[in-house]
Amino acid sequence: MSGAWPASDFGRDVIIGVVDSGIWPESKSFDDEGMNDIPRRWKGGCFGGANFSTSFCNRKLIGVRFFNKGVKAANPKSSVKFMDSARDILGHGTHVSSTAAGNFVHGISYSGYASGTAKGMAPRSRLAIYKLASSMEVGFYSSDVIAAIDTAMSDGVDILSLSIASSGPLYEDPISVTTFAATSKGVLVSQAAGNSGPSLNTISSGAPWVLVVGAGTLDREFKGTIMLGNGEQHNAIGKIALCQVDSGQLEESALVLAETFEGTGVAGAIIILNQSDLPDDEIGFPAIFVRSANGKLILDYVNSTQEPTATLMFHETCHGRKPAPRLALYSSRGPSQSYPLILKPDVIAPGDSILASWQEETPVSPIITGDKVSSFNVDSGTSMAAPMLLEWQLY
Repeated sequence: MSGAWPASDFGRDVIIGVVDSGIWPESKSFDDEGMNDIPRRWKGGCFGGANFSTSFCNRKLIGVRFFNKGVKAANPKSSVKFMDSARDILGHGTHVSSTAAGNFVHGISYSGYASGTAKGMAPRSRLAIYKLASSMEVGFYSSDVIAAIDTAMSDGVDILSLSIASSGPLYEDPISVTTFAATSKGVLVSQAAGNSGPSLNTISSGAPWVLVVGAGTLDREFKGTIMLGNGEQHNAIGKIALCQVDSGQLEESALVLAETFEGTGVAGAIIILNQSDLPDDEIGFPAIFVRSANGKLILDYVNSTQEPTATLMFHETCHGRKPAPRLALYSSRGPSQSYPLILKPDVIAPGDSILASWQEETPVSPIITGDKVSSFNVDSGTSMAAPMLLEWQLY
């Protein structure tokens, strides 16, 4: 094997700090097999807490802390129960961490898709986790973010991965100021561009000292095949239902379809979407997403016969899709509202349909109908792209 990846020894001994929703430490991605001793320059620690023992730390997961004093002080009467530990109950932080530095895990797939060996961009690097409050209801507070980044600098991280948006003029935004301090200490900060595209001026940060990363597509796609009764075959990316759904209405329509499926004996569905990028969400019943062009052909067939039939086939992982990479539709665009003369994002990296570790406490998809959990999940976003740049940075 040749190239930047093996030349960096897979990121050996580089310390990656991840400021996010925490980590699911039981994941095999955070096993320390093949890791040598922890670098002596590391000054951080492993702090346990609720449902999180310090024994989870090892030569891969070398640092764990959580920060929620700010959000607690701002919401003293909140009914939300904050978990006082670094355990991830959202999945996002686990996914990002394993994408950045996950160890080699063989024989992995997601419901039969993307089978193979899961590994992060720097599988021999170290992980330091700085968890923010994990409640979607109250979000996080800048004071907690500042504390996390300051602590990471003191601990001795080499790289910081952030999925947090900055706001306002750079000299007034606390996150921009804190990342400037980190950069001045020699810490490279990789920040997700945000998922508010394709509108302009939606970028998460215009800071010139931060590497802002947009999300690009892969040449890999997950397919379901629809074989119509007239012999025509149509491929679609994703999972599977026959109805037409307007852009932005998928979640609402999926819930209605799920209720329709219960007790009806319906075996599958075809969902025709009026959008160019097809989603990777799991919707809890057999369904295939198709674009409107293929959808028209399917509707023409259905209207041409009194007894239309179709066969739905799944678990197809294909490579070679073109063009690839291309900027994902949802990836936020520049320029920054505060500083329009600064071109952002700086780069794009693979962020679409990325397979990585997940927490095993809640369902794997926000629109799933059921209680399916998984140790690995496919997710998309600029948060998945930001850690993809780490290997390039290491080299």
